Amino acid sequence: MLSAIQSVALSFEIDLPPIEQAILEYGFDSLRNLPKIAFPCLAIEFQGKSSLLRNVLPAVMAAVATTLPLFWHLSSANKGERIDASVKLVAALQQFQENRSTETSKTLGSGDEIDEEEEEDGSEDKEDDEVKAYSSKLDSNNAPDVAYAIRRLIRGLASPRESSRLGFAVALTEILSRLDTVTCDQILVLLKNASQTSGSMSGQEERDMLFARLFGLKCIVQSGLLLNQKPLRLSSTSSSSLKGFETFLTELLELGEKKSWLRESCWWTLLSAVTALTKSSVSWKEKAYELLFDRVCVKDKTWSPEKVALTLNVQKTRRDADWDAVCGTYFKGSDLLSTCNLPLLGRLLKTSYAEGVEDDAAKHAAGPWKPQLHFVWDVILDELLPAEGSVSSGSLQDFYRIVVDEILFSSSSSPKRKYWGFLVFQKALHRAPTSQLPMLFTKNFMRTWINQLAKDDRYLHKIARQVTCDVQSVVEKDPKAGFTLVLQLTGTNGSYQFDRITKTKTVETILSSTDSTGIKEYMIFLFKQVNAGDQGDSPTSIDSRRMWVIDQLSTLIRKGSIPKTNENIQIALEWLATHGFFKVVNNSSKSENVALHNIPEPSFSDEVRAACRNKLLACLGDLTSVTGTVDTSEDKGVKVPGVASDGEFWTSKVLKTIIELEKDSKHVELLHHLEDNELEVRNQALSLIKNIKASHMNYMAARGAELLLGALILKCLSDGENEAGWEDVKECTEQFTKLLPTSDVKAKKKRKESKRADKEDEPSDRPPVDLVVDVIIGLLENSTSFTRVIADQSFGMLASLVNDSTVDLILTQLERRDPNEDVLEEDDESDDDSEDSGISSKDGTDDDENESASSPDNGEEEELDDEGTEALRKALQAAVSGREDEDGEESDISLDASDLDDEQMMAIDEKLAAVFRERSSGRRKGKDVGAQREATYFKNRVLDLVETYMKRQPSSRLIFRFILPLIELAATSSSDEKQLSDKAKGILRSQLSKTKDAPTIDDTSKGVQLLESLHLRARKAHSQDTVSIISICSLFVAKALIRNDERAVLRIYEESIADFFTRKASSLNPAFIVDFTRRHPHLAWSIRSCITEALGNSVNGYRQSQAFSILQTVLTSLPQPEAKKDEILAFTSEMSKSFLDALNKSCLAEKPLMNSAHMKQTLRVVLSLVRFTKRFIANSAEFEKAWNTEEWEKLSAALSSSEHFKASRSLASTCQQISKLTRLEGQKNGESSSRSARKRKQNAEAQDVVKDEPSSKKPKRKKVRKVPKSADS
Repeated sequence: MLSAIQSVALSFEIDLPPIEQAILEYGFDSLRNLPKIAFPCLAIEFQGKSSLLRNVLPAVMAAVATTLPLFWHLSSANKGERIDASVKLVAALQQFQENRSTETSKTLGSGDEIDEEEEEDGSEDKEDDEVKAYSSKLDSNNAPDVAYAIRRLIRGLASPRESSRLGFAVALTEILSRLDTVTCDQILVLLKNASQTSGSMSGQEERDMLFARLFGLKCIVQSGLLLNQKPLRLSSTSSSSLKGFETFLTELLELGEKKSWLRESCWWTLLSAVTALTKSSVSWKEKAYELLFDRVCVKDKTWSPEKVALTLNVQKTRRDADWDAVCGTYFKGSDLLSTCNLPLLGRLLKTSYAEGVEDDAAKHAAGPWKPQLHFVWDVILDELLPAEGSVSSGSLQDFYRIVVDEILFSSSSSPKRKYWGFLVFQKALHRAPTSQLPMLFTKNFMRTWINQLAKDDRYLHKIARQVTCDVQSVVEKDPKAGFTLVLQLTGTNGSYQFDRITKTKTVETILSSTDSTGIKEYMIFLFKQVNAGDQGDSPTSIDSRRMWVIDQLSTLIRKGSIPKTNENIQIALEWLATHGFFKVVNNSSKSENVALHNIPEPSFSDEVRAACRNKLLACLGDLTSVTGTVDTSEDKGVKVPGVASDGEFWTSKVLKTIIELEKDSKHVELLHHLEDNELEVRNQALSLIKNIKASHMNYMAARGAELLLGALILKCLSDGENEAGWEDVKECTEQFTKLLPTSDVKAKKKRKESKRADKEDEPSDRPPVDLVVDVIIGLLENSTSFTRVIADQSFGMLASLVNDSTVDLILTQLERRDPNEDVLEEDDESDDDSEDSGISSKDGTDDDENESASSPDNGEEEELDDEGTEALRKALQAAVSGREDEDGEESDISLDASDLDDEQMMAIDEKLAAVFRERSSGRRKGKDVGAQREATYFKNRVLDLVETYMKRQPSSRLIFRFILPLIELAATSSSDEKQLSDKAKGILRSQLSKTKDAPTIDDTSKGVQLLESLHLRARKAHSQDTVSIISICSLFVAKALIRNDERAVLRIYEESIADFFTRKASSLNPAFIVDFTRRHPHLAWSIRSCITEALGNSVNGYRQSQAFSILQTVLTSLPQPEAKKDEILAFTSEMSKSFLDALNKSCLAEKPLMNSAHMKQTLRVVLSLVRFTKRFIANSAEFEKAWNTEEWEKLSAALSSSEHFKASRSLASTCQQISKLTRLEGQKNGESSSRSARKRKQNAEAQDVVKDEPSSKKPKRKKVRKVPKSADS
């Protein structure tokens, strides 16, 4: 409210302190009757203005009471609050204005009186006549609230408070746009008067006034008041005029000249006014243009970025003006965007001062550098990139190359100018159509962008990353632009290693957002890069470019987010296979194989061909891990991994391509020819694949055989000379011939002959599936991603063929054994040979040393060898001399076997043995870490097979075979094998805890033995995590075993329950038992008595209290308890007795098992059980008898008197609550009646005593409390 009074005081040049003092002394409401109150302090200040204030102040007070709180929120830092306050303020003022009478209001006071007062007070009233006249019209033509608000908002523009200028400007703009009672001249005069500066002002005050004027001028433009043609309500004239426009233009230009940092904002406001003038239809429009043209273009010869923007805007509407004369002062002709003017325009845009005058003092400094881009760039880009249907005013390519790339992004340009260049690029990127995007990725820009992205400590790294995000967002909005942008990033001005150099995934992300058509175009572009480049490129450069092509093709296939089609995948795989296994000698432009369209010049190097093969297998591995749906004649919708849309494996498609190319000797040449035996093995495997594909029996196993054989053949072809690999192919072919039936008669005969021959050679042959799985396990040793995926997927499809011996084979791989066993045996043999050669021949030792010296071992091993040799020399000298010289130097003794006696020879033997043992131990330590790591990795891959089997065959009885080994692996793995342990636990959790139906146990005795082993391990486990895992396994086994032998399951769990309560070292936890009771509530109900018996023998209070909680779980988890009311009644009596015995023992014992916390928890359990059992025991007498109410009352008294528990009063009160709940209803009612009668009697006696006491209330309350005690006594 004081702020409102402040506005009034300032309006009439009244000092504020007396008014503030009056408000504080008499209150705000007293000011409504100001003329009736004699304030000495105010009488001095008002001095003759009483008549004016008599009319103004009441109106101001009314406006203050309704709208003043809203002005405060206009200054809020919160944007939402400012907008909300503006909406409410404008709505209120608009309502006030509508309620005002449409008739002409009387002016405030008579004119004569005002003139008389002005004459009397002429020496002090310094207001301009024009200001007073417009102020008077504002009051007479508007409601008092509106007039006050306009003045308040105009003055508020100069407020230094944060965000107030924004809120006041918005509110003022909205009010002016809705009023038809104010004119542009009127607001301009009020604004100028409210924002005057003086020399006595501080710098901050002066800036506030200048900003107030700028914001006020912008409000006039935004509200439309400057060019409003709507007539005034009380006059036939409009609110705008040429005079007002001229005043507006003058004020704006003068304001821009006062401070350089205001120039851009002033001209931006002027540009918005000119844009509005273009769209308006005012009668003085032409005169306004002439005035603008004369003031800005003719009289002002200097050129600045602001003038360029205004000129480009005005040129579109004033084409008949003499622009050649105007622009000729600096430019070459009137077209500012012509190619000849672009260097001049670029120099103007990059500088911070005006051009075109020789006097340096006339150049206007633009102030300090700003990170924001000048608005002239928006004007220029609008001209170069107009909306659809419009014609561009210049060439974007020339402008961007000359002004942006060669000036802002030049090598000598400062980081500040380059920052502007990035901002221009961002603006143009979102405006330019796809066809013009390549024009933006110019040479200097790409060099700067890549350099700034390369390291995060570069000056412009942050803005460069923002540009990267903008490029990616453009592709997300328009996927068709993806290929165009990738070409720019990897093309001439960019780098094909863009992502690697910049340490980003820009190209990869763009490809992910590109459509499949763009991906295919990009692949064609990649194929063309094989022969791209200059003739003088070095072989290294050519190989590097081709390696990049291979990496990009691999990324297109392996990256999951990149859209893929079967056609694109087929093209890429054929290209990699062709260049990986063949040499193109003649091109074939009509071939479907794209790799045959061009002959690589020069030919691919061996390294590049090896990269093609490796990437081909890596792509096939990723494709094989993706599951597709294949329709079959018997079962539709079978999910098969690694297939194309037609149901054929990608490995089979690649094999087919290779076989077809082998026959096309005209165009390609095979790099590695197979031996006759290898070719025979391959043909047999391919023939078997063809036969099993025609068979419809055991579909998944047949597909698994096809996948495994095809992958093995590809691996052998990729590895080159690989005899062991072809042996695996042969082995699998033979075993699959036995395993899988085919419709081929020749294959059947061959299978019978093979079986007959095998029986003759090996009577006790291993099962075929074991040999196949052995090959699969072999793929996991030193595996690649391809072999690992093939092994996992093929094993999953062959899982239905797995038997007990196969499980044994897999579990053998998980056994703990010394990974260096074989290595150590070889070392021992090597040590023995070295020892023998060292003793028997001196020359042999020299030869070994020479070989060691020439071997390519690392420095560390050479150092160890030198140390070993020195140790050997010292040992031999010590053995011969038996001592060292007294001065510490060793004796220089020449060794000769003929000079040594038997004792010396024996000493030498001992010393040599010791040295060799030490050296062998050192080698073993060095190899141990690597061997252990490899063993861990291998077991991890084997665990993948186990998990795959358990997923594919959840109902197989063989799952039980994996449980104990996995638990052993999880519980006994060392700290170095934590990953292995976690994986084993994860398999057990994920595969056993979520199964709905457990497999059937064929051998009950083995099932019982398995469950016993699990419980035995749980009782002796070293961690609670292991116990939880065993609990999951135990529940799984118990679920299956219940069907065969329920009594055995109960017996085993009873033994574990007894172990937990009675053995202190037991590792079991309550959760192990609780999980069983919740999973099998019927069985848990059968062992309830075991729990009640065990709690009496508990080794400590914690386990005893947990027994009560377990009993609660047993009872509350029982399904349909209504059907077992008699059993619940009997068990309640037994349970109550056990509770009372345990609790009474704790009360009487010198060292009770349970502490107060345990007792409190136990009593809560009892209280919960009482309420639960009460729902099923309808007979109150039976219920009271079962819970033994009197004993709980005695327990309450015992707890109150116990030395250990009397401090905890809640224990006794809980017992009393239990006693009340278990008592008969009739007793409870009778007891309640007697207790009420006793209370009434006590109150009557108390009243008799009170009559004799004083009337004080405090003694009265004391007497009432003492009377019952004396009565009881």
